[in-house]
Amino acid sequence: MYNSTPHSVTGKSPAELFYRRQFRDKFPSIVDVEFAEVDSETRDKDTEMKAKGKEYADRRRHATESTLQGGEKVYVENMTKDNKLSTMFNDVPHTIINKEGNDVELQNDDSGQRLRRNVVHLKRVEGQWKVCEDGNQKDCVDTNDNNDDHKQTT
Repeated sequence: MYNSTPHSVTGKSPAELFYRRQFRDKFPSIVDVEFAEVDSETRDKDTEMKAKGKEYADRRRHATESTLQGGEKVYVENMTKDNKLSTMFNDVPHTIINKEGNDVELQNDDSGQRLRRNVVHLKRVEGQWKVCEDGNQKDCVDTNDNNDDHKQTT
């Protein structure tokens, strides 16, 4: 009875979709069915239901597209933590070289080492930073010259 029971998404039984004919069973049925239309209808309904399910899951998980682009500075997640007090991200900034989908190619700003990571393991460097020598505000060097209005000192 399982293979003859219509599926909730496709509206057709698994046996009907696999063998392209309707089996004689205890359920009342219509014998003459055009299968070319059934396949396209089934595929359309399946695509529609998958899109609806994805939209619901993305909304529940608050999923958003990544806005990272080439040339941006990011921190890379620390994959090997020594203890629970270790920071989540390495303090060395990396520069995005190439991005294809969720796959990102990075270059370490200090050593020049290249990495590939998923966008989940990256965190954008926020704001504009400048390095101050000996705690004096006069000896500060800008590390990013894009916007002078929002400077933060570290």
